[in-house]
Amino acid sequence: MLIYQYMRKLKKWLLSAKKPIGLYLTLGLSFALIGLLYFAELSEHVSLHRTWDTFDNTVLQSIKPWRNPYSTLFFSFITFLANSQTAIFLSALTILLCLYTKQYFTTLIFAIGLLGSGESIFWLKNLIGRQRPDIALQFITENSFSFPSGHMLTATVLFGLITYLLIRSSKKLWSKAINILGYIITVSLVGFSRMYFGVHYPSDILGSALVGGSWLSVIITALELNNHYHIFGAKVFKPSKLFFLLPIAAFLFSLLLHSTFIQTVS
Repeated sequence: MLIYQYMRKLKKWLLSAKKPIGLYLTLGLSFALIGLLYFAELSEHVSLHRTWDTFDNTVLQSIKPWRNPYSTLFFSFITFLANSQTAIFLSALTILLCLYTKQYFTTLIFAIGLLGSGESIFWLKNLIGRQRPDIALQFITENSFSFPSGHMLTATVLFGLITYLLIRSSKKLWSKAINILGYIITVSLVGFSRMYFGVHYPSDILGSALVGGSWLSVIITALELNNHYHIFGAKVFKPSKLFFLLPIAAFLFSLLLHSTFIQTVS
Protein backbone atom coordinates (compact mmCIF):
# COMPACT_ATOMS: atom_id res chain seq x y z
CA MET A 1 0.00 0.00 0.00
CA LEU A 2 2.80 2.42 0.88
CA ILE A 3 4.56 1.63 -2.39
CA TYR A 4 1.33 2.25 -4.31
CA GLN A 5 0.79 5.61 -2.62
CA TYR A 6 4.39 6.55 -3.23
CA MET A 7 4.11 5.69 -6.93
CA ARG A 8 0.94 7.76 -7.26
CA LYS A 9 2.64 10.76 -5.69
CA LEU A 10 5.70 10.26 -7.89
CA LYS A 11 3.52 10.04 -11.01
CA LYS A 12 1.63 13.20 -10.03
CA TRP A 13 4.90 15.01 -9.41
CA LEU A 14 6.57 13.92 -12.66
CA LEU A 15 3.54 14.64 -14.85
CA SER A 16 2.33 17.84 -13.25
CA ALA A 17 2.02 20.74 -15.67
CA LYS A 18 1.64 23.24 -12.83
CA LYS A 19 5.20 23.11 -11.51
CA PRO A 20 8.60 23.61 -13.20
CA ILE A 21 9.79 20.27 -11.81
CA GLY A 22 7.07 18.32 -13.56
CA LEU A 23 5.81 17.41 -17.01
CA TYR A 24 8.01 19.72 -19.14
CA LEU A 25 11.20 18.81 -17.30
CA THR A 26 10.30 15.12 -17.28
CA LEU A 27 9.66 15.00 -21.03
CA GLY A 28 12.68 17.11 -21.91
CA LEU A 29 15.15 15.13 -19.85
CA SER A 30 13.57 11.83 -20.92
CA PHE A 31 14.11 12.61 -24.61
CA ALA A 32 17.67 13.73 -23.90
CA LEU A 33 18.44 10.60 -21.87
CA ILE A 34 16.97 8.26 -24.50
CA GLY A 35 19.09 9.90 -27.19
CA LEU A 36 22.26 9.56 -25.13
CA LEU A 37 21.57 5.92 -24.27
CA TYR A 38 21.10 4.99 -27.93
CA PHE A 39 24.22 6.98 -28.81
CA ALA A 40 26.24 5.10 -26.18
CA GLU A 41 25.09 1.78 -27.63
CA LEU A 42 25.88 2.89 -31.18
CA SER A 43 29.32 4.15 -30.09
CA GLU A 44 30.10 0.76 -28.59
CA HIS A 45 29.24 -1.01 -31.84
CA VAL A 46 31.30 1.48 -33.88
CA SER A 47 34.31 1.26 -31.55
CA LEU A 48 34.34 -2.53 -31.56
CA HIS A 49 33.77 -2.78 -35.35
CA ARG A 50 30.62 -4.82 -35.07
CA THR A 51 27.56 -5.12 -37.27
CA TRP A 52 27.56 -1.54 -38.62
CA ASP A 53 30.70 -1.96 -40.73
CA THR A 54 29.09 -4.03 -43.45
CA PHE A 55 26.01 -1.83 -43.60
CA ASP A 56 28.04 1.40 -43.62
CA ASN A 57 30.29 0.34 -46.49
CA THR A 58 27.42 -1.11 -48.50
CA VAL A 59 25.51 2.17 -48.33
CA LEU A 60 28.53 4.26 -49.37
CA GLN A 61 29.28 1.89 -52.25
CA SER A 62 25.69 2.20 -53.46
CA ILE A 63 25.78 6.01 -53.32
CA LYS A 64 29.03 6.40 -55.28
CA PRO A 65 27.48 5.68 -58.74
CA TRP A 66 25.00 8.52 -58.17
CA ARG A 67 27.72 11.15 -58.45
CA ASN A 68 27.43 13.48 -61.41
CA PRO A 69 28.00 17.20 -61.97
CA TYR A 70 24.37 18.11 -61.22
CA SER A 71 24.03 16.14 -57.98
CA THR A 72 27.46 17.39 -56.89
CA LEU A 73 26.31 20.97 -57.47
CA PHE A 74 23.21 20.38 -55.36
CA PHE A 75 24.81 18.48 -52.48
CA SER A 76 27.77 20.85 -52.23
CA PHE A 77 25.25 23.62 -51.61
CA ILE A 78 23.50 21.46 -49.02
CA THR A 79 26.70 20.52 -47.18
CA PHE A 80 27.76 24.17 -47.02
CA LEU A 81 24.54 24.93 -45.17
CA ALA A 82 26.09 23.23 -42.13
CA ASN A 83 29.81 23.88 -42.48
CA SER A 84 31.77 25.89 -39.91
CA GLN A 85 31.64 29.21 -41.80
CA THR A 86 27.88 29.09 -42.22
CA ALA A 87 27.40 27.94 -38.62
CA ILE A 88 29.43 30.86 -37.27
CA PHE A 89 27.66 33.37 -39.51
CA LEU A 90 24.19 32.02 -38.71
CA SER A 91 24.87 31.72 -34.97
CA ALA A 92 26.15 35.29 -34.81
CA LEU A 93 23.15 36.58 -36.77
CA THR A 94 20.72 34.70 -34.52
CA ILE A 95 22.37 36.03 -31.37
CA LEU A 96 22.29 39.58 -32.75
CA LEU A 97 18.57 39.27 -33.53
CA CYS A 98 17.89 37.94 -30.04
CA LEU A 99 19.83 40.81 -28.49
CA TYR A 100 18.11 43.33 -30.77
CA THR A 101 14.71 42.08 -29.59
CA LYS A 102 15.98 42.16 -25.97
CA GLN A 103 15.66 38.42 -25.44
CA TYR A 104 18.70 38.00 -23.23
CA PHE A 105 17.77 34.67 -21.64
CA THR A 106 17.16 33.15 -25.07
CA THR A 107 20.52 34.51 -26.20
CA LEU A 108 22.29 32.98 -23.20
CA ILE A 109 20.68 29.53 -23.60
CA PHE A 110 21.24 29.62 -27.37
CA ALA A 111 24.96 30.41 -26.91
CA ILE A 112 25.44 27.77 -24.21
CA GLY A 113 23.74 25.15 -26.39
CA LEU A 114 25.87 25.91 -29.43
CA LEU A 115 29.14 26.03 -27.50
CA GLY A 116 28.30 22.86 -25.60
CA SER A 117 27.35 20.89 -28.69
CA GLY A 118 30.43 22.13 -30.53
CA GLU A 119 32.71 21.03 -27.70
CA SER A 120 30.98 17.66 -27.43
CA ILE A 121 31.59 16.83 -31.10
CA PHE A 122 35.31 17.63 -30.70
CA TRP A 123 35.75 15.37 -27.66
CA LEU A 124 33.59 12.56 -29.02
CA LYS A 125 35.50 12.45 -32.31
CA ASN A 126 38.85 12.22 -30.53
CA LEU A 127 37.62 9.82 -27.87
CA ILE A 128 36.22 7.29 -30.34
CA GLY A 129 38.86 7.96 -33.02
CA ARG A 130 37.07 6.36 -35.96
CA GLN A 131 38.86 6.75 -39.28
CA ARG A 132 37.13 8.22 -42.31
CA PRO A 133 35.80 5.91 -45.06
CA ASP A 134 38.26 4.44 -47.53
CA ILE A 135 39.96 7.05 -49.72
CA ALA A 136 38.50 5.37 -52.81
CA LEU A 137 35.02 6.34 -51.60
CA GLN A 138 35.87 9.97 -50.81
CA PHE A 139 35.01 12.77 -53.20
CA ILE A 140 36.50 15.46 -50.96
CA THR A 141 39.17 15.36 -48.24
CA GLU A 142 38.53 15.72 -44.50
CA ASN A 143 41.28 15.46 -41.89
CA SER A 144 39.39 14.96 -38.61
CA PHE A 145 37.95 11.71 -37.28
CA SER A 146 34.70 10.38 -38.69
CA PHE A 147 32.35 9.58 -35.79
CA PRO A 148 30.15 11.48 -35.17
CA SER A 149 29.56 13.98 -37.98
CA GLY A 150 30.16 17.64 -37.14
CA HIS A 151 28.05 18.86 -40.06
CA MET A 152 25.12 16.71 -38.97
CA LEU A 153 25.38 17.87 -35.36
CA THR A 154 25.45 21.49 -36.49
CA ALA A 155 22.38 20.95 -38.68
CA THR A 156 20.49 19.15 -35.91
CA VAL A 157 21.17 21.67 -33.14
CA LEU A 158 21.53 25.01 -34.93
CA PHE A 159 18.72 24.49 -37.42
CA GLY A 160 16.62 22.93 -34.67
CA LEU A 161 16.96 26.03 -32.50
CA ILE A 162 16.19 28.33 -35.42
CA THR A 163 13.13 26.20 -36.22
CA TYR A 164 12.05 26.57 -32.60
CA LEU A 165 12.30 30.38 -32.91
CA LEU A 166 10.29 30.27 -36.13
CA ILE A 167 7.59 28.04 -34.64
CA ARG A 168 7.28 30.30 -31.60
CA SER A 169 7.00 33.29 -33.93
CA SER A 170 4.36 31.65 -36.16
CA LYS A 171 0.67 32.09 -35.47
CA LYS A 172 -0.79 29.69 -38.03
CA LEU A 173 -0.69 25.92 -37.54
CA TRP A 174 0.19 25.35 -41.21
CA SER A 175 3.17 27.69 -40.84
CA LYS A 176 4.45 25.74 -37.85
CA ALA A 177 4.00 22.48 -39.78
CA ILE A 178 5.94 23.83 -42.78
CA ASN A 179 8.81 24.92 -40.52
CA ILE A 180 9.03 21.48 -38.92
CA LEU A 181 8.86 19.73 -42.30
CA GLY A 182 11.51 22.06 -43.70
CA TYR A 183 13.76 21.29 -40.74
CA ILE A 184 13.42 17.52 -41.17
CA ILE A 185 14.10 17.70 -44.92
CA THR A 186 17.09 20.03 -44.54
CA VAL A 187 18.76 18.00 -41.78
CA SER A 188 18.17 14.76 -43.71
CA LEU A 189 19.74 16.26 -46.85
CA VAL A 190 22.76 17.51 -44.89
CA GLY A 191 23.30 14.01 -43.52
CA PHE A 192 22.98 12.45 -46.96
CA SER A 193 25.35 15.02 -48.48
CA ARG A 194 28.13 13.87 -46.13
CA MET A 195 27.63 10.29 -47.29
CA TYR A 196 27.40 11.44 -50.91
CA PHE A 197 30.89 12.95 -50.66
CA GLY A 198 32.15 9.76 -49.01
CA VAL A 199 33.45 11.42 -45.84
CA HIS A 200 30.97 9.89 -43.38
CA TYR A 201 29.33 6.55 -42.75
CA PRO A 202 25.57 6.28 -42.12
CA SER A 203 26.33 5.43 -38.47
CA ASP A 204 28.26 8.72 -38.17
CA ILE A 205 25.15 10.57 -39.29
CA LEU A 206 22.88 8.64 -36.93
CA GLY A 207 25.25 9.22 -34.01
CA SER A 208 25.20 12.98 -34.55
CA ALA A 209 21.42 13.01 -34.84
CA LEU A 210 21.17 11.28 -31.45
CA VAL A 211 23.64 13.61 -29.72
CA GLY A 212 22.18 16.68 -31.42
CA GLY A 213 18.65 15.64 -30.52
CA SER A 214 19.69 15.32 -26.87
CA TRP A 215 21.25 18.79 -26.87
CA LEU A 216 18.20 20.22 -28.62
CA SER A 217 15.89 18.64 -26.07
CA VAL A 218 17.80 20.14 -23.14
CA ILE A 219 17.97 23.62 -24.69
CA ILE A 220 14.31 23.77 -25.69
CA THR A 221 13.29 22.39 -22.28
CA ALA A 222 15.14 25.26 -20.58
CA LEU A 223 13.45 27.81 -22.84
CA GLU A 224 10.00 26.28 -22.39
CA LEU A 225 10.35 26.09 -18.59
CA ASN A 226 11.15 29.78 -18.50
CA ASN A 227 8.29 30.63 -20.86
CA HIS A 228 5.72 28.73 -18.79
CA TYR A 229 6.91 29.39 -15.24
CA HIS A 230 8.87 32.66 -15.53
CA ILE A 231 11.79 31.21 -13.59
CA PHE A 232 13.96 34.16 -14.58
CA GLY A 233 11.29 36.80 -14.15
CA ALA A 234 9.55 38.16 -17.22
CA LYS A 235 12.39 37.26 -19.57
CA VAL A 236 10.23 35.01 -21.74
CA PHE A 237 10.49 34.46 -25.49
CA LYS A 238 8.92 37.20 -27.60
CA PRO A 239 7.84 36.26 -31.14
CA SER A 240 9.45 38.35 -33.86
CA LYS A 241 9.14 38.36 -37.65
CA LEU A 242 12.86 39.15 -37.82
CA PHE A 243 13.64 35.48 -37.14
CA PHE A 244 12.22 34.59 -40.55
CA LEU A 245 15.30 36.27 -42.05
CA LEU A 246 17.49 33.45 -40.71
CA PRO A 247 16.68 30.68 -43.24
CA ILE A 248 16.98 33.22 -46.07
CA ALA A 249 20.39 34.32 -44.78
CA ALA A 250 21.55 30.70 -44.49
CA PHE A 251 20.44 29.99 -48.07
CA LEU A 252 22.25 33.01 -49.52
CA PHE A 253 25.44 32.46 -47.50
CA SER A 254 25.70 28.82 -48.55
CA LEU A 255 25.04 29.81 -52.15
CA LEU A 256 28.03 32.15 -52.06
CA LEU A 257 30.33 29.52 -50.54
CA HIS A 258 29.49 26.54 -52.68
CA SER A 259 30.33 28.15 -56.02
CA THR A 260 34.00 28.26 -55.01
CA PHE A 261 33.88 24.61 -53.99
CA ILE A 262 32.44 23.56 -57.35
CA GLN A 263 35.29 25.30 -59.17
CA THR A 264 37.78 23.42 -56.99
CA VAL A 265 36.46 19.90 -57.58
CA SER A 266 35.47 20.30 -61.24
